[in-house]
Amino acid sequence: MRVSPVPSYPAGFADEPDATIGFGVSAEVTVSDSGILVEARTSCIPAIVSRRPVNDADYAQLTGWLVAPDGLSALRIAAQEGRISRNQKEFILHADYLDEPITHYATTSVVTAIQPELYTISETEWVPVWRITCSNEYPDGWRD
Repeated sequence: MRVSPVPSYPAGFADEPDATIGFGVSAEVTVSDSGILVEARTSCIPAIVSRRPVNDADYAQLTGWLVAPDGLSALRIAAQEGRISRNQKEFILHADYLDEPITHYATTSVVTAIQPELYTISETEWVPVWRITCSNEYPDGWRD
């Protein structure tokens, strides 16, 4: 399962209750032109020490993450909460400080991925959440 690239968890400081501790999770490899592994580096890769069922209290501290039993449920929650970007109509922006007007072209929102991901709730505990990735598609098919 994917691991969040920059997870964080509550620091537990009495004088700063909203403080979090974050770190970067990464793995990098260098491969020669002939396909031979030359070098590999990792940073903060988690190891499974034990497992337990996830409960509602574990998820209570997460804000901004999609918590759902499956990807379709996560997609429904994201749509209900307005987390998926919306289609935009074409419009022209006029401003006194611009020499010429700017055209913002119409776009259609496209969901490009729905993936499970592990995220931290403490220094040693991770819970599954969902990440939904969207792109804007223009009438000519180009996406950003």
